[in-house]
Amino acid sequence: LRILHVDFASAVLIILFVNLPCLIFVIRSFPNINFPGFRRSFWIAAVILSSLIGLMLTLWIFIPNFRTVSWHALLHTDIVYLIARNPFLLEEPDMANIALAAPWLDHVYWSITGWLIDWPPTIVYPISNIIWLIIAFVLAYELASGGLGLQNSTALLSVGLTFVGTNVIGAVGYLVTRKWEFLGDIRYTPVLGKFFGFETIPFALVLIIGLSLVCVLILECNTKSLWSLTPFLLIALGLVYPILFPVGCLLVAFTIILLLKPTRNNSQ
Repeated sequence: LRILHVDFASAVLIILFVNLPCLIFVIRSFPNINFPGFRRSFWIAAVILSSLIGLMLTLWIFIPNFRTVSWHALLHTDIVYLIARNPFLLEEPDMANIALAAPWLDHVYWSITGWLIDWPPTIVYPISNIIWLIIAFVLAYELASGGLGLQNSTALLSVGLTFVGTNVIGAVGYLVTRKWEFLGDIRYTPVLGKFFGFETIPFALVLIIGLSLVCVLILECNTKSLWSLTPFLLIALGLVYPILFPVGCLLVAFTIILLLKPTRNNSQ
């Protein structure tokens, strides 16, 4: 559309109408919801997830300017507005005439969504982060319960520790040696912290968890139709967060190796 010199407002409408048929497939895939029929594990998961979302909302509401200027919020906001200003080739926000080196596919999503609902990026990203958190939680639970065969309570515990757990081994090492190196980089734990700021990694975390689930289900069920999802997930991961692309390639490679050397039970 940019090559055809279509302005941003018209391009957004075209993209919206082109993707409307996808909404039909999404609605059709929804099961009939029967709240009284939900198991206890569902309500426990809902409480855990609500607590995680509540913590995020608390930080955004009660810490002044946390939502608008924390981490790289200003940089990402500038990129979103740069896309809306309709340049063909994006530039670095803080350097003139230098092509943008970072991936910006997710910024296109924020710019289109913000344009449609007429909200600034610093309001759109908290909503998208909450949505990605819910999706990541559900995928992680399905990976633990359906993929790895854990019991519901154990699966919920593992998912909760995944999001709020810290570097326990590093903390013990620090207490014993008093060396800060054992604590590692505070930016990678807890995982929930990745959803606090205006960052692109929530997209990538959902993709990597989804790819892990697909790989495990391929081994569990030996379903060839699931292979069609792997290239799309890998391409999306490479476009959104290239640093994690090698991790995705390793997951697919190990899956292929395990399939070439089948055991009595591939789930092992």
